[in-house]
Amino acid sequence: SLTKAGVLFRSVLEDTLLEFGIVPPQSGILLILATERKYNQNILGQEMSIDKASMVKFIDGLEKLGYIKRTVDPNDRRAKFLTLTAEGKKIQKRFLKIHQDLEKEIFRDFSRQEQNTLRELMPKVLASVLNYIHRN
Repeated sequence: SLTKAGVLFRSVLEDTLLEFGIVPPQSGILLILATERKYNQNILGQEMSIDKASMVKFIDGLEKLGYIKRTVDPNDRRAKFLTLTAEGKKIQKRFLKIHQDLEKEIFRDFSRQEQNTLRELMPKVLASVLNYIHRN
């Protein structure tokens, strides 16, 4: 059920993001970059469990759309920091609203307690899956 729910949720999200010309991992990148924490491609890729080649493709696409920009890390000229542009911030806020509305619709038949329990358990499920991946 968890796998099927994840696949269906992603499908609905993909349909919604088509209007912006991006895919769910790119919307995830924008949401993470909105935290104002400094990220380079490698750190962001590791945090999102995205391989380097895919990450470059996602970042290139977002940069081409004008949503992010790369800036040189003053401590390591080979590394590039990723930051949201003004347009990227605007789009990120729209994605956040879309995501919240979708989540609200999906949880409408859940009691408040069930919603809280699920929100508490899902990070644990994710951590377990990531631990499994990193062990193997």
